[in-house]
Amino acid sequence: MHTMGMYLASALIACGLGCNKSPAPPEPEKESASPANSKAVKTKAKDLTAGRSMTEICTNDVLLLTKYSVKSLMGTPLPKACCAKGILPANQAYRCNLDWPSSDVPSCATWSDLRKRLLAAHGVADGSGTPQSLPPLVRENARVLDRWHKDAYACQE
Repeated sequence: MHTMGMYLASALIACGLGCNKSPAPPEPEKESASPANSKAVKTKAKDLTAGRSMTEICTNDVLLLTKYSVKSLMGTPLPKACCAKGILPANQAYRCNLDWPSSDVPSCATWSDLRKRLLAAHGVADGSGTPQSLPPLVRENARVLDRWHKDAYACQE
């Protein structure tokens, strides 16, 4: 079995089919600091979806938020590209019939959790701020998720 497939299978077994947490993408690459400029290690702005299959992207909320606008995802089934024949494993196909990120009204903490996971995947560990070095879509999605959390938009406490 493919390594990613085993990981997804174990994640499904661990949390059941109702689990909304997606496997985390790998850590972003870091630029090494030169001896002359050893103040900090900078994070490269990197497209985490590059080289990923649509199956990987469509079954991972962080990768979805790296590729698609949160405004276009919210309250709708997965994007059409995700629901094309053969993209989703059979045990994930139901996601094409449910609203994202949840078929129920999500808790307001969902927005904060998604934002923190998105920023962490892009090298912003503390989740504070939205650095200009982030890809524009990621920066915008982080901003929107932060606003939705603060405004309790389309969620329940």
